[in-house]
Formats: sequence, C-alpha cells, structure tokens
Amino acid sequence: MERAPAADGFTDADTARLDDLIAARLTPNNLARLSQLLRDVQDPDDRDELPMVREWPGHNALKELVRQICDAGFPNQIDAICYAACDVGRAFSSTVAIESMRRRLATAPAFNWEMAPANVALGQAIADAGLAEDAKAWPAY
Repeated sequence: MERAPAADGFTDADTARLDDLIAARLTPNNLARLSQLLRDVQDPDDRDELPMVREWPGHNALKELVRQICDAGFPNQIDAICYAACDVGRAFSSTVAIESMRRRLATAPAFNWEMAPANVALGQAIADAGLAEDAKAWPAY
C-alpha cells in the first residue's frame, strides 16, 4: 500500500500502524468475496447496481476500522480515517474495474492476428521505402 506522508504529527511508526490496521481489513479473502459479489451484478459499470456492497465484509470492516482508528490515538483521526477510506475506496474501485474488464474480455470477439503473405510483403516494402527516405536525411559519419 502507498505510505501516507509524515504530516500532521504522524511518524513513520504511526503510518506503519495505520497501514497494518488497513491491511487487516483488506485481506485477499475479503477482496475475493467482493469479486464474487460483483459476479452476481448484471453490470458492474452501473453504479445503481452496486448497493450490494453492503453485503461485502469490507463494508462492515470499514466501520470497525474507523472505530479502531478512533481508539488508536493517532495524531489526527480525520487524516487517518481519510487515508483508510481512500485505501478501501481504491481497493473497491479496482475490484469493480477488474470485473468489468474481465467481462468485456470474455465477450469480445477474438482478434485474428494472421496476415496474408502478400500483406506482410507489402508492409515490409512500405517500411523499407520509409527507411530509405529517412536515411537520406541522416548525417554522414
């Protein structure tokens, strides 16, 4: 995770402690559960379909995280909560984006990368002609 800058009285130890609290909530199993919930959503790009996030353990974990931050004695609780909310938000947004891309790739037609030998030869001829033209402007060594 990205480290918070040492500001508003935060020490490196404070940011490490905050990162540990966040990591305890954003576990691989927790994010996998979010991915599974998103698979049940018809369109992950439709924000109206995302209220299912309330079923995500991370949703309740965020409430617990805020409570822990308030109890942890950080120099600035608001900065710590904002930092945590940003991390949870990035994890959520990234997971939604990955699910959306997974679906687009799954339904996209396969691209045919094959080229006919005549097209390969034509492309090579065009490239050679362009190189020859560019070479005219090169300085002599």
